[in-house]
This record gives sequence, structure tokens and C-alpha cells, in this order.
Amino acid sequence: MEVYIQMIGWHKLAIPPSLRLFVNGEFTLFNCGENNQRFLNEHKMHICKIKNICFTKITPETIGGLMGLLLTIDNICDSSINIYGPKSIHRIINHFAYSFAKIKHIKLDVHEFGSDSSVGVVVVVIVVVVVIVVVIVVVVVIVIVVVVVVVVVMVVVSPNRHRSF
Repeated sequence: MEVYIQMIGWHKLAIPPSLRLFVNGEFTLFNCGENNQRFLNEHKMHICKIKNICFTKITPETIGGLMGLLLTIDNICDSSINIYGPKSIHRIINHFAYSFAKIKHIKLDVHEFGSDSSVGVVVVVIVVVVVIVVVIVVVVVIVIVVVVVVVVVMVVVSPNRHRSF
């Protein structure tokens, strides 16, 4: 089982921060700000593998790049995407995808927080899994650093070292 988390975007003026969770060949994208798609393409992150998009809130910083990303996915992929977000996300997606831009090839399943308690639980579980994975990665890195430091100290301060002058 392969799992990793990647931060997408890091500067408020260029690309609002998003997270990409990779689990067994599929991506879950948390928030999709403006220029997110460009960043994904420049770094060879396959957008056809995006299966879930979760929004923490509806603001230009979190949803500004969604429409362009959906249009691109619609042009090059034939898949279905689950979209999770606050109450107004369903109305926004329906207005854009079916009346303005005409998404034709991908299937969008939109789930709102608050309208179905099970959806909220799913998103909370996803966020908890992300946090747990991050904590595990941090702990593993700390353990590796401690082991390396201990080995280096043992080699440098070893009583078996003989020095000749």
C-alpha cells in the first residue's frame, strides 16, 4: 500500500496552498486554488488520477482553480470524481458544469457537508487519516535522525579507536 501527502502551492500570491493525498494510485485533492492545474502539469502530476476533491470552505483561494481543472479533466480523461464541500458546493458545481461549461465526459458526484451526516464523517475520516500519516512520517524522520546521530556519536567517540601520532 503506497500512501503519501504532498503540499501543492506555497506562496499566497502564486498558488494558494492545497494538499494532494496519494493512496494506491489515486489522488484526493484538498482545495483547488487558481494556478493549481498549472502547478500539477508543470510537476508532471497526473490529473486523470484525481478521484476525490475536498473543499474546506468556499473562497476564491480554495475553489478558484476548480472549473479550469474540471474542464481539462473532461477533455483528457474519462472518469468519475467525487467532490466534497460545504453546503453551497452542489449549487456552484451544477451551475458551472451543466449550464455554463457543459461537462460531458466525466461523472461528478457532489456531496455537501451538513446535508448528509455520513458525508461529513467521510471527510473527517479522510482528514484524520491525513493527519495520522503526517504524524507517522514525522515520527519516522525523527527516529531516523536520532539513529544517525547515535551512530555518528558512537563512531566519533568510540573507545576502540587508536590514534597514532
